[in-house]
Amino acid sequence: MVEILLEENSNINHCCLQEGNSTNWNIQNLITFQQKNSNYKCSIIALSGHRNINEVYSNLIDEGAEIELDGLYIANEKAHRDNHTKIIHSSPQTFSKENFKGILTDSSSGVFNGLVVVKQDAKKINSDQSNRNLLLSKTARMNSNPQLEIYADDVKCTHGSTTGQIDDDALFYMRSRGIPEELATKILVKGFVSEIIDNIKFKSIQNYINL
Repeated sequence: MVEILLEENSNINHCCLQEGNSTNWNIQNLITFQQKNSNYKCSIIALSGHRNINEVYSNLIDEGAEIELDGLYIANEKAHRDNHTKIIHSSPQTFSKENFKGILTDSSSGVFNGLVVVKQDAKKINSDQSNRNLLLSKTARMNSNPQLEIYADDVKCTHGSTTGQIDDDALFYMRSRGIPEELATKILVKGFVSEIIDNIKFKSIQNYINL
């Protein structure tokens, strides 16, 4: 369990790297409270393990508070990945951005539940939430549920979710240029996750992931 209070004008870059074996359970509760003009940047990277559960709660208490939350989860065999996020805009002019991506293969599965709550009178907020998933087998499963609860006017909120397989046209194009299917698939997967990896603030972790 990690609980963080960001006081006025504070900034934190935080990366959580999760690894394990075929029997490990990794359960994380991440709670943040942000005061005026604070900035919190977090990347949650789940590379391996039997079951990973991330519960994220963030309260943007005062004006100017900003959170950027990225997630990358990879699962194979019968592994499972859970990500549940709740971001509360308690004041006007607060900002949130969520970007979660998953790669699932074999008989693995995943869940993404993302809730953004805009409280009454929390005007002029900006919130963006995205969950995209790549299924590399016919037996992999993903349940994605982005949600918005808005109780104020004059706000900008977007959310979206996609789940699909490797683009057949892109794969065919690369194979027609002499690239073997396995290598072509790897290149497309790296392109899919590069947005998340490139946004990690720690170069050593970027190099360590190196899919």
